Amino acid sequence: MTVDNGVVTGRGGKIVGVVAGIVAGLAVAGVGVFFVVIGLGKANLWSGVLGFFVSVLGLVVAVYSAVLTRRSLTQAAVPSTGAGDVTNTISGGTFHQPAVQGRDISLSWGAPAPPPPGGGAGPASGSGPASGSGPTS
Repeated sequence: MTVDNGVVTGRGGKIVGVVAGIVAGLAVAGVGVFFVVIGLGKANLWSGVLGFFVSVLGLVVAVYSAVLTRRSLTQAAVPSTGAGDVTNTISGGTFHQPAVQGRDISLSWGAPAPPPPGGGAGPASGSGPASGSGPTS
Protein backbone atom coordinates (compact mmCIF):
# COMPACT_ATOMS: atom_id res chain seq x y z
CA MET A 1 0.00 0.00 0.00
CA THR A 2 1.32 3.44 -0.90
CA VAL A 3 0.09 6.68 0.60
CA ASP A 4 1.08 9.90 -1.16
CA ASN A 5 1.82 12.22 1.73
CA GLY A 6 4.79 14.20 0.59
CA VAL A 7 8.46 13.26 0.50
CA VAL A 8 8.22 9.98 2.43
CA THR A 9 6.19 7.84 0.02
CA GLY A 10 6.18 4.20 -1.01
CA ARG A 11 9.55 2.55 -1.58
CA GLY A 12 11.48 5.81 -1.40
CA GLY A 13 10.16 6.35 2.12
CA LYS A 14 12.47 3.72 3.57
CA ILE A 15 15.50 5.29 1.89
CA VAL A 16 14.59 8.79 3.04
CA GLY A 17 14.01 7.52 6.60
CA VAL A 18 17.35 5.70 6.73
CA VAL A 19 19.23 8.68 5.34
CA ALA A 20 17.51 11.05 7.79
CA GLY A 21 18.39 8.73 10.69
CA ILE A 22 22.03 8.56 9.64
CA VAL A 23 22.26 12.34 9.25
CA ALA A 24 20.63 12.91 12.66
CA GLY A 25 22.97 10.39 14.31
CA LEU A 26 26.03 11.99 12.76
CA ALA A 27 24.85 15.44 13.86
CA VAL A 28 24.41 14.30 17.46
CA ALA A 29 27.81 12.59 17.44
CA GLY A 30 29.42 15.70 15.94
CA VAL A 31 27.91 17.98 18.58
CA GLY A 32 29.08 15.57 21.29
CA VAL A 33 32.64 15.59 19.97
CA PHE A 34 32.49 19.40 19.69
CA PHE A 35 31.44 19.66 23.36
CA VAL A 36 34.27 17.37 24.50
CA VAL A 37 36.83 19.39 22.54
CA ILE A 38 35.76 22.85 23.81
CA GLY A 39 35.44 21.83 27.46
CA LEU A 40 32.65 21.73 30.04
CA GLY A 41 32.30 25.48 30.62
CA LYS A 42 31.94 26.49 26.99
CA ALA A 43 29.86 23.39 26.22
CA ASN A 44 27.31 24.61 28.78
CA LEU A 45 27.02 27.97 26.98
CA TRP A 46 26.83 26.36 23.54
CA SER A 47 24.18 23.88 24.68
CA GLY A 48 21.96 26.76 25.81
CA VAL A 49 22.28 28.50 22.44
CA LEU A 50 21.72 25.27 20.49
CA GLY A 51 18.75 24.39 22.70
CA PHE A 52 17.15 27.73 21.91
CA PHE A 53 17.48 27.22 18.16
CA VAL A 54 16.24 23.63 18.34
CA SER A 55 13.15 24.76 20.29
CA VAL A 56 12.44 27.55 17.77
CA LEU A 57 12.78 25.01 14.96
CA GLY A 58 10.37 22.69 16.81
CA LEU A 59 7.86 25.52 17.16
CA VAL A 60 8.08 26.28 13.43
CA VAL A 61 7.52 22.60 12.55
CA ALA A 62 4.53 22.40 14.93
CA VAL A 63 2.90 25.51 13.44
CA TYR A 64 3.52 24.23 9.91
CA SER A 65 1.97 20.88 10.82
CA ALA A 66 -1.08 22.59 12.33
CA VAL A 67 -1.53 24.69 9.19
CA LEU A 68 -1.34 21.61 6.95
CA THR A 69 -3.85 19.77 9.15
CA ARG A 70 -6.21 22.72 9.09
CA ARG A 71 -5.97 22.94 5.30
CA SER A 72 -6.69 19.24 4.86
CA LEU A 73 -9.75 19.45 7.11
CA THR A 74 -11.19 22.46 5.29
CA GLN A 75 -10.50 20.99 1.84
CA ALA A 76 -12.28 17.76 2.79
CA ALA A 77 -15.47 19.74 3.47
CA VAL A 78 -15.60 21.30 -0.01
CA PRO A 79 -18.60 19.96 -1.97
CA SER A 80 -17.95 17.81 -5.01
CA THR A 81 -17.75 19.50 -8.40
CA GLY A 82 -19.19 16.45 -10.12
CA ALA A 83 -15.92 14.74 -10.95
CA GLY A 84 -15.77 11.26 -9.48
CA ASP A 85 -19.47 11.02 -8.57
CA VAL A 86 -20.58 7.87 -6.77
CA THR A 87 -23.61 5.82 -7.73
CA ASN A 88 -25.03 3.51 -5.06
CA THR A 89 -27.43 0.69 -5.87
CA ILE A 90 -29.35 -1.72 -3.67
CA SER A 91 -30.36 -5.11 -4.99
CA GLY A 92 -31.56 -8.45 -3.73
CA GLY A 93 -34.60 -7.38 -1.75
CA THR A 94 -37.94 -5.67 -1.73
CA PHE A 95 -38.26 -2.42 0.18
CA HIS A 96 -41.41 -0.82 1.62
CA GLN A 97 -39.80 2.53 2.39
CA PRO A 98 -37.11 4.65 0.76
CA ALA A 99 -33.64 3.34 1.47
CA VAL A 100 -31.25 5.96 2.79
CA GLN A 101 -27.59 5.56 1.94
CA GLY A 102 -24.85 7.80 3.14
CA ARG A 103 -21.83 8.28 5.29
CA ASP A 104 -21.77 9.46 8.91
CA ILE A 105 -25.54 9.31 9.37
CA SER A 106 -26.94 9.83 12.87
CA LEU A 107 -30.37 8.50 13.72
CA SER A 108 -32.44 8.95 16.84
CA TRP A 109 -35.47 6.84 17.55
CA GLY A 110 -38.52 7.87 19.50
CA ALA A 111 -40.75 5.66 21.59
CA PRO A 112 -41.52 2.22 20.14
CA ALA A 113 -44.62 1.90 17.96
CA PRO A 114 -47.75 0.57 19.67
CA PRO A 115 -48.68 -3.05 18.90
CA PRO A 116 -50.91 -3.56 15.84
CA PRO A 117 -54.66 -3.90 16.39
CA GLY A 118 -55.78 -7.43 17.11
CA GLY A 119 -53.09 -8.13 19.72
CA GLY A 120 -50.35 -9.16 17.28
CA ALA A 121 -46.84 -9.38 18.62
CA GLY A 122 -45.39 -7.21 15.87
CA PRO A 123 -42.82 -8.16 13.25
CA ALA A 124 -41.02 -11.48 13.53
CA SER A 125 -37.52 -11.56 14.95
CA GLY A 126 -34.87 -10.73 12.36
CA SER A 127 -37.12 -8.74 10.08
CA GLY A 128 -36.55 -5.08 9.60
CA PRO A 129 -37.50 -2.17 7.41
CA ALA A 130 -35.76 -3.70 4.39
CA SER A 131 -37.69 -7.01 4.43
CA GLY A 132 -41.06 -8.06 3.08
CA SER A 133 -42.57 -7.57 -0.33
CA GLY A 134 -43.81 -4.52 -2.14
CA PRO A 135 -42.75 -1.98 -4.72
CA THR A 136 -39.26 -0.53 -4.62
CA SER A 137 -38.88 3.20 -4.33
